[in-house]
Amino acid sequence: MESTEQFEKLLINDVVIVQLIKNDIINSRLINDLKGIGFVQQKNDYTLDLYRIIFDYFGIKDFVSYNEIVEWYFLYIERICNDPLVSKAGAIETLALELYCELKKQIVPDK
Repeated sequence: MESTEQFEKLLINDVVIVQLIKNDIINSRLINDLKGIGFVQQKNDYTLDLYRIIFDYFGIKDFVSYNEIVEWYFLYIERICNDPLVSKAGAIETLALELYCELKKQIVPDK
């Protein structure tokens, strides 16, 4: 019974992480658009720092290459934000799940 509860918790955590990634993509895209039209000077002033929560869920804060993974994550988000297909229905959900899977590979290369 305990393993079933752990499995359900894992699934809930995965859904939460994907939702946080989706929100991070939406926020990053909004900031990029606002910067593009001159409303925002510094992107960092308006970020929600959701990556910190995402990385805490993954347990990355004590990870040896934390800075490398953070940099990789931001580059991935930037690439997604510059993708013209992001505005299509369902694209953000798909990209958030893709980023989640890629992030998991970065952290646990064997999976």
